[in-house]
Parts: sequence; C-alpha cells; structure tokens
Amino acid sequence: MNIDIIGENGNKLLHRTEITARITSEGGTPTRKDVIKLIAAKKNVPEKLVIVDSIKQEYGKGVSRAFIKIYESESALKQIEPEYMIKRHEEKEEKKEGE
Repeated sequence: MNIDIIGENGNKLLHRTEITARITSEGGTPTRKDVIKLIAAKKNVPEKLVIVDSIKQEYGKGVSRAFIKIYESESALKQIEPEYMIKRHEEKEEKKEGE
C-alpha cells in the first residue's frame, strides 16, 4: 500500500491539519487502522491524534481517496470530534470466551 498526500491545510481554529490523500493498494479498500499507521509514520505524529474521516474507493481501481485530520493535542480531538468518530478509532478489546 502506498499513500500520496494531495492536499494539506492547517486549520488553526480547530487545532488540526487536514489532509487529502490518494491511496493505492492491492485488493479492496484499505482499513482505517492501516491508513492511520501510514499517515502517523509519514508525518511523524502519534497514532492517537490521527482521525480518518472518510475513505472512498474508486470503482474498478486499486485507488482510494481519504480525508484525514491530525490534531495538535488529545484534548482538542476530544472537544471537536463527535463521540461516534472517537469510538470508531479506539482499539477494540478482544473478549475472552465465557465473559
């Protein structure tokens, strides 16, 4: 999987950087977790500050476009992002049998 940043805008009012990216991958649409890892490594930021807003696959191609937000701090992220979006990005705990 390869990620190319198409556009990058700083949003000082919301304490974040907004990125539009083009992702080329083999197979289906990449997962949010994979995109977060790639962007965090590329921009040298902690993964917990990265929110993948949307990933849209181009029909019949191995190309996707993503809208990604990187916050300056965890408190800014929690103030601005809706609760459902924060839950989407949390690590899911595996349940053991019998619980």
